Amino acid sequence: MNDFIHEGGEIVLRDQRDITGLSDYVPYLVTEYNGHMYPTKRFDNEERQLEHCLRHLRIMNSAALDQHISGAIGWCAFDYNTHKDFGSGDRICHHGVMDMFRIPKFASTCCGDSLR
Repeated sequence: MNDFIHEGGEIVLRDQRDITGLSDYVPYLVTEYNGHMYPTKRFDNEERQLEHCLRHLRIMNSAALDQHISGAIGWCAFDYNTHKDFGSGDRICHHGVMDMFRIPKFASTCCGDSLR
């Protein structure tokens, strides 16, 4: 399930039972989170970069502490080109933890060495 509910507040991930409508827990994976919810450029100010990192950390922590969630996959590793009607006006989606040239943003440090 893609779970984009976290907007920086106390609600980090949805309860699986609310998503599935089932009373029992079933195998469950958060297939996407974050990304377009808080686009961040590599050269944004420190406060924005830190919040970007903290949003990833909050979700990873919440998923790790929930015995009913098998994992969480952030959207996405790298910024990417887009059309003129989307993104920040520069035809780039700044959704990644690294920019289009694979230069790490601060949030990449909280996502582990596997991204580098």
